[in-house]
Amino acid sequence: MPSPKSVSQIKSLLLSPALTSHFEVELGIPEDLRTLLGIQQEKLNLMCSEASLPGSQLTTLELTNDRTGVTEKHAYRRMFDDRLDLTFYVDAKDYVPIKFFETWISFIMNEDSGKTRNKNYSYRVKYPDDYISDQGLIVRKFERDYEGLLEYEFIRSFPLAVNSMPVSYDASNLLKCTVSMSYIRYIVNGIQAPVTAMPASLRDRFTNPNPDFAIAFDSNMPAIFGTETFPTYDKNFGADAFSPQGQANFNTAINSGILFGQPPVSEQVTAPSPTTHSRAPLQPRPQRRQQQQPEPARRPLTAAERAPDSTAKLNQRDRNVYGNTVPAGSFGITRTRPASSPTVGLPGFND
Repeated sequence: MPSPKSVSQIKSLLLSPALTSHFEVELGIPEDLRTLLGIQQEKLNLMCSEASLPGSQLTTLELTNDRTGVTEKHAYRRMFDDRLDLTFYVDAKDYVPIKFFETWISFIMNEDSGKTRNKNYSYRVKYPDDYISDQGLIVRKFERDYEGLLEYEFIRSFPLAVNSMPVSYDASNLLKCTVSMSYIRYIVNGIQAPVTAMPASLRDRFTNPNPDFAIAFDSNMPAIFGTETFPTYDKNFGADAFSPQGQANFNTAINSGILFGQPPVSEQVTAPSPTTHSRAPLQPRPQRRQQQQPEPARRPLTAAERAPDSTAKLNQRDRNVYGNTVPAGSFGITRTRPASSPTVGLPGFND
């Protein structure tokens, strides 16, 4: 409900905003570049005059068929900004920011200063793990009292681009170098997401199990460590579940079914073991081998049959060897029966 606010409440709630001018940047440098650059890390960090706190967004999948007339969006991926822009003051003596990032990019491309002037020169890029800083790029936001702190840590960063820096004969301004840093994700240190994870005490129990505790954690873990297990245990036994006495009580409570409303072990009906069955287990019947019929003996062909004088002889030779392979009636073919045939005059027979 709306309620009036006093001036002191408004001052304490609204008149202490965060300011954009209190921040610092710490660059992460790969190991191979630390000795190559040979510059003061703190000096370069202090030269950063502008930075941006990164952002991210959720990529969603649109669902239109689960509920009639309702359109839902479910998140399936987190998308981070593709780059972080950092602006540095350039000192008049050594041009440290420009030389630093130009050297880093040259190191990525594996450039040879003695050969790059050759018109046929080609690049051979280094392996990513050699030029990417896994950790170390940090943007810290703090306030004048140095009490509040917001820290962004960027994972696997490297310079993606060095922007052009215009110079002119107009009124003099500070020379600034803007660099775009690539990264895969960032982590906000100091915040804890409300995840449904196992408590640290239980994780210690799994990594360092007590041999005196008879419960098998791997098979019974979903049932034993439910959301209502320990409150119910404390209510029934009033003891710490991880003390020696509590472990013994807990084991008894699990086996007796007190925690989960199950019948005691003595009242639970168990299926008979196969070894106690009165009948012996059936043995698989051996498969019968099918007996192969012996092939009929073939008589040798005569010389007249072996001589292929005509088609009739060939047909007769095949009948002698294989029998009549095309009996009467095959393929709708019939032959004229003699007058003495018992089927003469019967319907359905073509005599």
